[in-house]
Amino acid sequence: MRLLLTSSGLSTETLEKTFQSLLTKPPEENKALIMGVHPGIEGFDFDAYIDRNVQMLVKQGLLEKNIECYKLDDDNPPSLNNIDILWMLGGSEYRHMKWIRKQGLVPEIRKFIENNGLYSGRSAGAIIMGPDVDIEHWSNTPNDVGLEDTTGFGYVDFITAPHVDSTLNGKKAIEFHKNTGYKMIYLTNKQGILVVDDMYKII
Repeated sequence: MRLLLTSSGLSTETLEKTFQSLLTKPPEENKALIMGVHPGIEGFDFDAYIDRNVQMLVKQGLLEKNIECYKLDDDNPPSLNNIDILWMLGGSEYRHMKWIRKQGLVPEIRKFIENNGLYSGRSAGAIIMGPDVDIEHWSNTPNDVGLEDTTGFGYVDFITAPHVDSTLNGKKAIEFHKNTGYKMIYLTNKQGILVVDDMYKII
């Protein structure tokens, strides 16, 4: 299992080098799938956000022609069988889980991860790898889609708390930590968590 969980993607040289170290073939030979769903924020330019993530991968040496993008609320979800990297966008962890389930992608994502595919999730994409996504106690992302089953994928036994650079989010994260049995790992926008099998470390 290879996971790279971040607040803001490959936002530092250290995170870039970590990502590159996880590749099992030359960068230009990798095929990536960028996946996510609009966060529901009025005026948010989701297409521009997707493009910024494409360019983040191109900067690592991937070829743009080898990067596929899929909006989770579109029809016909793609196969994960022939990709090397699954790049899960940020946004709303509640919307992510709603549409991942609705599109029948839970088993596909599990198969991909358990076959040693590289999963890189930023923000909400990192949160969903934990035991539960119901963190609206501190997050500014509400459960506006009525997600009843807030169970995450459970590949890590902690909840990733991204974007704690701001005093407000940091304070709310700590307050939530006092009211849950789950371990929390707080990340600034320049931090990530590397997970390899049963080992993890903050980078």
